[in-house]
Amino acid sequence: MKNEVTRRALAFVEKLFLTILEFCHKKNIIKRLASWFKTAKNQRSIFMTVRKLTIFSFFLFLPFLIFADTGERYFENEGDFSICPPNGWTVVNFPGLKYKIIYTNAINGFSPNITIADEEYSASLTDYMKLSVENLQIVAPGAEILKNENFRTNNRMNGKKLVFIFANSGRMLRLYQYIFENKNIKICITGTVPNSEGDRFESMFDECAKTFEFINGRGN
Repeated sequence: MKNEVTRRALAFVEKLFLTILEFCHKKNIIKRLASWFKTAKNQRSIFMTVRKLTIFSFFLFLPFLIFADTGERYFENEGDFSICPPNGWTVVNFPGLKYKIIYTNAINGFSPNITIADEEYSASLTDYMKLSVENLQIVAPGAEILKNENFRTNNRMNGKKLVFIFANSGRMLRLYQYIFENKNIKICITGTVPNSEGDRFESMFDECAKTFEFINGRGN
């Protein structure tokens, strides 16, 4: 009886583990799951493994399978900042832009991307956000604002988050903007995806923006 229970438990773990490997994009979780699986040497550890796998599968098999896993930190000395791109994304120079862009594989002909821009503006971040929303309605009539809220990085720097939808060349896009200030410089991190994919990328953009830091340690 014990052998049969053990066999079924192992079969369940193996099936679930392979399923997670197929869909999971979060590498550190995969390594932890693999470690638990390999160390299941007795019935008790097998069922503990099943329990751990079940707990993780609850989070892994949410409706949207995009996970907030960041990669190595990218330093931009000219802009005096650093940030950790989403794991597996590419950082490259782009003609006409001051800072490098971060992008990943295309979805339906559009590559989700993150761009960074800055400008000098001496007023407060709150006033800057108000002006940004006003300008948005001018340059993108019909844009729908989904969120306009406070945001905080991992090192407790305060900023703002603006999320909106607008049409560009017949394509509906969703933009996630994270705005921070360093004295009289305002810097904006913008994540752009097809609107249909927006919800499942939000946590990824959030976690990326949370890693943003000014190299010299300043900031609000």
